[in-house]
Amino acid sequence: MAYYKKIKDSPAYQKQDLPKDSPVFKASVNQLTLSQLEKAYPYLTRLYPGPDALERLQMTETERQQADYVLDRYQEVLAQQLVNWRSPTAMQDYASYIKASGRNPYTGQKVDEGTRLMAEHYSWVKGSSTLVASLISAKIDFDEMMVANHTGNKNYRSQDDLLGSFEDSMSPEDAK
Repeated sequence: MAYYKKIKDSPAYQKQDLPKDSPVFKASVNQLTLSQLEKAYPYLTRLYPGPDALERLQMTETERQQADYVLDRYQEVLAQQLVNWRSPTAMQDYASYIKASGRNPYTGQKVDEGTRLMAEHYSWVKGSSTLVASLISAKIDFDEMMVANHTGNKNYRSQDDLLGSFEDSMSPEDAK
């Protein structure tokens, strides 16, 4: 136990304060706009913003703290934007803003007639495109079933089986 206390009390094992990012660094980051932040720290524009694991391993503790501060500041600046391009509802927010104000949220200029029309009918267009994608997917699946049937793959039912089961489920009045 005495040996443990001796080691624990030695200067090498004392808690050391981690280096802090300086107020000068914080002030310089705080004055940057969104585009300036993205230009100065290109890792912010990645799918997952921030330094990746290998980059973090090569950083000093001060650099890591600075990168974390830059990332926090980037999130703050993004939250102040009218339309956040990282949001899952970015297009919906974009259309809503145009519909409400008639201006482009990125440039502040008045939008043209086509963009205004898109914004007014965005939910209809989004729903229609989802329906069309579903119909195309169903057509592709059906075509693959037919190809598999003609090549001898018995994992799919034949077209005659499908139509036969449909006709069997019909009532006699419906068949007339």
